[in-house]
Amino acid sequence: MTDAAAVAQRTSRPFRAVSRLIAAAGLAALVAATLPGHASAGGSLPDLVVRNFYRSATFDCVYGQPLYEFKATVKNIGTAPSAPALVQVLEDAPFTTMPQPQWGNGAMVGGLQPGESGVVTIRVYPKQLTGTFPNGMTDHTFRARVDPANVIKEINDGNNATYPLSVFGYEYCK
Repeated sequence: MTDAAAVAQRTSRPFRAVSRLIAAAGLAALVAATLPGHASAGGSLPDLVVRNFYRSATFDCVYGQPLYEFKATVKNIGTAPSAPALVQVLEDAPFTTMPQPQWGNGAMVGGLQPGESGVVTIRVYPKQLTGTFPNGMTDHTFRARVDPANVIKEINDGNNATYPLSVFGYEYCK
């Protein structure tokens, strides 16, 4: 290969990579526009709600092992199919002058037809703080929320979270 050909090949690589990224972004936009959960013909949309949320199990408090297990039933009360969606169970941490990391976990519920429901199981693990694993003896308040980042265009994004659910907290985890 001549020096000129080698230079041309090296300088064209970034352009090819950028071209691939642009093509991939265009394809992603096309797929997103045609996925269920986005406006369809006639303007119908899904509407995801958490219908049932409860603690299904409590485990021994051991760091690296689940502490709580929650179940959440998600229903599509809208008029169009939904795309798969994230369901999160997060602690309702009170707002303070210093931001607190939210404690929880999540799972995916599959795409739902109008009127259809799906159940997810979400295990929440102890949070680690300064070498021990205190979770506090006070109750912890959790909420389940479907589509927390509002990725899916819905009839009403304001009905995606449950009321708070309090569960017993441990003083220290092992």
